[in-house]
Amino acid sequence: MIRLYAADMDGWRYDAVRERAVSFLDGEAAERLSLYRNETAALHSLVSVLLAGAALKREGIPRGTRSMFRDDYGKPFVEGTPVHFNVSHSGRWCVCAVSSLPVGVDVQGHRVISRAVAQRFYSDEEVRRLDALAGEEYTLEFFRIWSLKVRYIKRIGKGLSHLLSSFSVPPASG
Repeated sequence: MIRLYAADMDGWRYDAVRERAVSFLDGEAAERLSLYRNETAALHSLVSVLLAGAALKREGIPRGTRSMFRDDYGKPFVEGTPVHFNVSHSGRWCVCAVSSLPVGVDVQGHRVISRAVAQRFYSDEEVRRLDALAGEEYTLEFFRIWSLKVRYIKRIGKGLSHLLSSFSVPPASG
């Protein structure tokens, strides 16, 4: 079973969240946050850390008992537990999926996307499907494909080292 945790960050400010969360951050998380130059990106990263921590606590893995690591592709994991998790953030949302099996999650804020983006990242089959669409139908299908692709590469733990154009997701069914 997959459990999904979400935080709506609408109206949140990085400095206020960081001030309240400083005691929850380990040295590595605090160091990573200090590298951000953009407050929105820093807020997304900070809330991802906090949301994952809260989700793992709800799964019975309290903060003081877990050792967090990243694999060769940057996917986080908790050493010595059967719990798998993954986080994503976009716009006002941050989400964390937790499961007993490898899991990937993606959330995307919808916006107008150039067709050149699909041509660069999608398979020929997916580009052909998108070329038949316009307006809101195009936008919805673009992000449906994007989200499925990102969730898949996150689930297999390869991240963007696995080319998005190297595989296709099936068309939406009815």
